[in-house]
Amino acid sequence: MSTILEISRAIGEQLKTGWRPRRTIIFASWDAEEPGILGSFEFAEDFMIALKHKAVAYINMDSAAGGIQMLKMRSTPNLISLLYDAANKTESPKSPYKSMYEFWIGTEKEYNDIDYQLPPVQLIGSGSDYTAFLNEIGVSCVDFAYKNDHGTYPVYHTQYDTYEWLSTFGDQDFTYHKHLGDFAARTLLSLANDEILPLSAVDYANKIQELTLSLINKNPDKISELDLDITGMMILAQSFVDAATKFQDHVSSYSNATDESGIKLRNINDKLMLMDRQFIHEQGLPGRPHSGISYLLQALQILMLDLLFQE
Repeated sequence: MSTILEISRAIGEQLKTGWRPRRTIIFASWDAEEPGILGSFEFAEDFMIALKHKAVAYINMDSAAGGIQMLKMRSTPNLISLLYDAANKTESPKSPYKSMYEFWIGTEKEYNDIDYQLPPVQLIGSGSDYTAFLNEIGVSCVDFAYKNDHGTYPVYHTQYDTYEWLSTFGDQDFTYHKHLGDFAARTLLSLANDEILPLSAVDYANKIQELTLSLINKNPDKISELDLDITGMMILAQSFVDAATKFQDHVSSYSNATDESGIKLRNINDKLMLMDRQFIHEQGLPGRPHSGISYLLQALQILMLDLLFQE
């Protein structure tokens, strides 16, 4: 919470100079996350119509100080390039890494001995306050957090999870808080200020194709045993990549000099903003109706697990 408060304080200082963001920024702190993410769900349900039409993205910071060794980033695919860009512009909380990008990828090598070509970003699903925004409405989401190589910090969910423990054993001088706040603030300001929303249709399409191929390559026997026709799935995944690439070329060629009314810009941003909404299915997944709505991008991962553990 302290990181969110510091970001809001810094933006408040900018407001005093007369600066205003292009898009509205809302800061929120939710009650009752542990009993069932109740506070954020109630907000999402109360303002669902407005959020469906206007919400660009949701940034979550549930456990900003969950560790200090590595970054733990979860996101919808369309935000990944933005995260890489913001990380490259943010200083690292520790040496010898110069940027948060170097810290992100370097600490995975340092602690897990994994040599990633790009910093790892997990596909976001559920488990924190972004759940309602992603699964009920289809808002693009990202979750900022640190982690340790052995999991979360040792006093998590105990009575010892206090300021005294954090300032003595966790992040003594709050360096890691500061740099994660800087990273999140840069991401936030790009979403709020960039003329064209920094959301990538190509990254989204590539992730779907990657998940599709992974599903097929890891489960050839099960696919054959169940006599599943995956040709159509492969064709659709490639079609999405082709369409996203064409759209991204259109976005790159945009110029406000030929768009005096701003209609073309609005059309581009609406398509980028509403992309995640297209993966919301009112009936939910088969056998997993939840509240009647489900985020279909998780379906590929769920189907993969079903095939792996099916008797």
